[in-house]
Amino acid sequence: VETATTYVDTKDLRLARWGWSLRHREGEDQGDGQGDGQGDGWTLKVPESSSGKVLVRSEHRFEGAPDTVPAEALDLATAVTRSEPVEPVAMLRTTRRVVILSSEGSVVAEVMDDRVRVERSPAGPSTFREVEVELAGLPVPKEAPLTLARRVVRLRCRAASLLVEGAFEDALIANC
Repeated sequence: VETATTYVDTKDLRLARWGWSLRHREGEDQGDGQGDGQGDGWTLKVPESSSGKVLVRSEHRFEGAPDTVPAEALDLATAVTRSEPVEPVAMLRTTRRVVILSSEGSVVAEVMDDRVRVERSPAGPSTFREVEVELAGLPVPKEAPLTLARRVVRLRCRAASLLVEGAFEDALIANC
């Protein structure tokens, strides 16, 4: 899946400094199972917890045109932005590959492997790779997302066996 994303923030990058992000993304819902299933639109990500380099954030989604941040998103972001206006600060093009983790026919998690091209940012153009893990809404211990993320990074898309409270034996990363 190819997507175009515009991040907005204050001039002094208050959202980013506090671990928040506010973006508009296009091209995500292409009907091929490779997007996040949420379609195009605005997303505000708010930190919930962190451990080392792993950050857990909640997502709030909003409909709206790419050139106008929805008022509801701005209302939530005011906790960090205060009275400062937001403006586009970065534009990215992403190629996403989705890998499904399953066990005994049940989806355990989705791993999004993104190759990103930064076209505009305060630091200038660049490229990078990002791996994001989304658990499938199953009851798991609080430390499971961190353990899973560490394993995905360590294994670099090799077949893995995961054991979470004895519930997911022999979960494999497919299609790597």
